[in-house]
Amino acid sequence: MKRAALLLVALLTAAFALIACGSDTDSSTVTTTPADDTGNAEAVMIVIKDFAFEIPDSVGPGTTVTVRNDDQVEHSVTARDDTFDVEVEAGETVTFTAPEESGTYDIYCTYHQR
Repeated sequence: MKRAALLLVALLTAAFALIACGSDTDSSTVTTTPADDTGNAEAVMIVIKDFAFEIPDSVGPGTTVTVRNDDQVEHSVTARDDTFDVEVEAGETVTFTAPEESGTYDIYCTYHQR
């Protein structure tokens, strides 16, 4: 019985590690695309909730991005190529400026990497 309980705990821990700070989409990427014809970029938000990123489809280069952490622990929004690294305390909101160069940026949380 103890062995089965230990196995269950190990499996749950592994499952949590696989989803921690992941995205609720198929990929954890932020894509920067040029602003609309008027040159205006819309304000965008990344929400971290239940150890997952809720990210917009795309972000205009140089756009101010707001990151809201709805979890009870600190997280980060970090580009794998080190273009940006934003830390967000539990329950806090921070902003950063999206990279000026258009492209796709693979993101992860430095505290809860996959």
